[in-house]
Amino acid sequence: FVQLSAELKTGEVKEISVLGNEYALFRGDDGRPRMVSAFCPHLGANLAVGGTVSDNCITCPFHGWKFDGDNGKCVDIPYSKNIPSTASTNTVPISEKNGVIYMWHHINGEPPSWEVPAYECLTTWKYHCDGYSQHEVCAHIQEIPENGADNAHLNVLHTRPVVEFLGYFGFTHGWSANWTPLSGKDQHLAEIHLMQCFRFLGATIPLTTLNVKIMQIGPGIVVLEFITAIGRAYIVQSVTPLEPMIQLTIHSVYMPWYIPRIIGKGLLNSLIVQVERDVPIWNNKTFVGKPQLCKGDGKIGSFRRWYSQFYTEEQRQQAKINKSVLDW
Repeated sequence: FVQLSAELKTGEVKEISVLGNEYALFRGDDGRPRMVSAFCPHLGANLAVGGTVSDNCITCPFHGWKFDGDNGKCVDIPYSKNIPSTASTNTVPISEKNGVIYMWHHINGEPPSWEVPAYECLTTWKYHCDGYSQHEVCAHIQEIPENGADNAHLNVLHTRPVVEFLGYFGFTHGWSANWTPLSGKDQHLAEIHLMQCFRFLGATIPLTTLNVKIMQIGPGIVVLEFITAIGRAYIVQSVTPLEPMIQLTIHSVYMPWYIPRIIGKGLLNSLIVQVERDVPIWNNKTFVGKPQLCKGDGKIGSFRRWYSQFYTEEQRQQAKINKSVLDW
């Protein structure tokens, strides 16, 4: 995650701090977003603070050096006709999908090997965004999506009703889930089929069962599709490392155009309540490399094997030598 699409207008520049680095994100005249290293290679001015956009390029506010947003090369110096051949800034591969601008990060600088699937309806008039939540979590990035394969925690941590006083009268949430990794060209994806219901004194209340189809995409993107009698709602989630052991989580709610916005706000509020039950756990737990699992714990082992593809072999070997988790 870099930025919500709606929060970057044409010609606008944003300063982005992720993965321990600083970047300048801007939307060119053609409407496409681009991202470059924040600091000008000339004398180090921050391109995101006072930089301007023209012709899909960004111009440094200090001396006016102008850099192409696609390849990073300096294309103009206002006081010199001689542009050094090495004058360039680093560019970052980014894509804009599902109302979100994403960046690709590989520790060895390798190009993207997969794309984020597009849910085209989310960027048309048929759906509107009813808001988003934002949390900073003190945990390793892997801890957060691992919840998707951890069936057992759902019926312990998330059974209390969102409207908590209903719990005093015997109402609870009930959950069941199944996590499945995909293979081949889709090996970076995993599916979760989730069922949620409302119970009274342990018995399921008729017509309260909700089916949710969840797609885990890479190490930190999740799309939840709620299948209801009045249409399909979506939550787009991302987890992004800001710095070691500090993650930024974003959840955006999308509803069909004919659904009153208060319904979407209610879904967002319910989501926030449930996420904030997880946050204290994430903030205070440690990573157990070889957990003592039992029947009913879900596919945590399978999840960890699937997730390992997002580390390089060098990282995995270094983690074994250090007997510790990886940096992020």
